[in-house]
Amino acid sequence: MLDVRYPEVARFLFENLEANVGVAAVAGVQRFLDRIDVLREGKAPAVDPDQGRAAVELLATRRIVDTAKEAELRSLIETARMGARPDEVIEPPEMDPRRRDVAQSYINWLNEWREVARVAIARRDYRISLGLAQRRQPGDEPDEPVPAPTPNQA
Repeated sequence: MLDVRYPEVARFLFENLEANVGVAAVAGVQRFLDRIDVLREGKAPAVDPDQGRAAVELLATRRIVDTAKEAELRSLIETARMGARPDEVIEPPEMDPRRRDVAQSYINWLNEWREVARVAIARRDYRISLGLAQRRQPGDEPDEPVPAPTPNQA
């Protein structure tokens, strides 16, 4: 959602953040919340202040992170830090910019591949095995038929 509407904001917000467990997860959530504060204040580097504020509003509108959720998460972070020994509090390392660029290139390629595969692969069982579709549950509406590509389109 953010990477399409506000790509600069998404890069700033998710840079060097990875899904973690334990102490590293607490540090990642704190870094994420701190970045949201910077966006809200309009002080994020290389991000238009109006776009940063609009992205924060979009996150709040979609109920991903609003002020109430942010306060709750900060309270939980403080609780977790009180119980941690000083040597357990680990700040996540900064990611090498080259690695970030390679990862972003892969993500872009993968998203394009998914869109092409959704159009090119007509059989639903093939799409399910590729992870592009899910099995229907009772009561689901059938998919719209996908036109088969003609030889001229290939």
